[in-house]
Amino acid sequence: EGREAAQRLVNLVGEGQRLLGNALVALSELRCNLGGPPPRPLHLARPLPHYGPPLLLQQAAIPIQVGEG
Repeated sequence: EGREAAQRLVNLVGEGQRLLGNALVALSELRCNLGGPPPRPLHLARPLPHYGPPLLLQQAAIPIQVGEG
């Protein structure tokens, strides 16, 4: 029983690391032009082919406030 619980824990940690890695890859594709006037939309540097049409980040605009000074 202890061995099975340890294996489940190792599997869950591995799955968590995989999901975190996928999230970091997706975040690394986001770009924001801080030289433009607010609101500053986020853009994808390139389309993510492994995401299908339901994920429409290409058309999303998220305002970002950046303090200057």
